[in-house]
Order: sequence, then C-alpha cells, then structure tokens
Amino acid sequence: KHLDWFDKSNTKRITRQPEKSLRGLDKLIIDEVNIPTLSKEGTFEAIKEIHGSGLRKIGMLFGPSSQFSFNERKLAFIEATKRLNLTVKDYWVKETGNYLYSDGYAAMKEMVEETKGDLPEVMFAVSDMYALGIIAALEDSGYSVPKDVSVVGFDDIEFVKYCKPSLSTVKQDTKLIGETAAKLLLDMIEKDYYDENPKIHRIKTRYIKRDSTI
Repeated sequence: KHLDWFDKSNTKRITRQPEKSLRGLDKLIIDEVNIPTLSKEGTFEAIKEIHGSGLRKIGMLFGPSSQFSFNERKLAFIEATKRLNLTVKDYWVKETGNYLYSDGYAAMKEMVEETKGDLPEVMFAVSDMYALGIIAALEDSGYSVPKDVSVVGFDDIEFVKYCKPSLSTVKQDTKLIGETAAKLLLDMIEKDYYDENPKIHRIKTRYIKRDSTI
C-alpha cells in the first residue's frame, strides 16, 4: 500500500520581502537569505540506499509545510518510494508543526502506540533532530535501532556522528551554505539593490551511512 493523500499543492515558497532599497543600514531589512540545497536529490539518494540494503517497509516524519526544503523532501520521498515500490502505510507517516527533538520523540511514541507493533523497517526524518527523537522514542519503547527499526535523518549536524547509535543522514554543507548566503547579502548591500529574482544557488548533498541503519 502506498500513500496518495499528500497535498502537493502547498509547496509554494513563502517568504517575506525586504525593502526594495538597501540604502542606509538602519533601514536594512533582510528576513532571510535562503540558500536551498539539493533536498530532492539527497532524499532520492537516501531512499535508494535504504532500498539497496534490503529494506522495503518505510515510514516518514516531516515538518511544517511552510518550510520549503521540508516540502521538497516530502515530495521526493513520495516519488522515490513509488518508483522503488516500497511499502508506506498511512499510519507510518507523521507530520509535526515544529522543529524540535521532542517533536520527533512524541511523533514516534504516538506511532508505536497506534500501530501496536506494526512498525516500518526504517524511518526517514526530514531533519536530524527529528531522527534523534525517533531513536530515543524507539529505545524507550523497547525497540533496538537498527536491529528492529533503522533510522535516517537529514542535515548531518555536528554531534550526530557521536551519538549511540551514530546517525545515518543526508549531509548538507552548512559551511558552504553560510559562505554563499554571506556573499549574496554582501552583494545586495554593495549594489544597493534587492533582486526579486536572484540566481538560485543550490548546494549539493550526499548520503552518509552510519550505525542507525543496517
């Protein structure tokens, strides 16, 4: 069985626009300089690795729909699991409205209680913080990671490599993202101009296998 209830209509990026003129730093309003990564490609790579390891039953925890990158990962998950004919049951998929470790923990605890042991072989989370919460909830519920359920995150934040088990994840180059964002911001300041249709810089991702997956 596969999911067909995801709403693909709400993928539009929601951003607030800064003032058109950048004259005067006292008037500078920059709500965000968004440097997207190749979230879709990263998600595809992770799902292909999961499939290659022999796992066929997969669940997902995704976050707020207003977050552009989370939507990309969600839609890529749908497409990749359909292409690879993976099993995704409705109750193996959870959505949370925040970005916290505790959200991942609560969502997984809820899934364990609802499914009464009918869990997927692997959980894919759209962020590492969610994934760490998932691992903690599974272990607190008597499950072993990755023996019972594998877990994959997204971001490769610094300390996930030191966790027990260390987290398999999709790595984003946060250093390059920061450098690119700073360059774009400086360019806007120097040119005294805000480009409503700037050149999109997309940073490559790569899958890193660690101890949270078989």
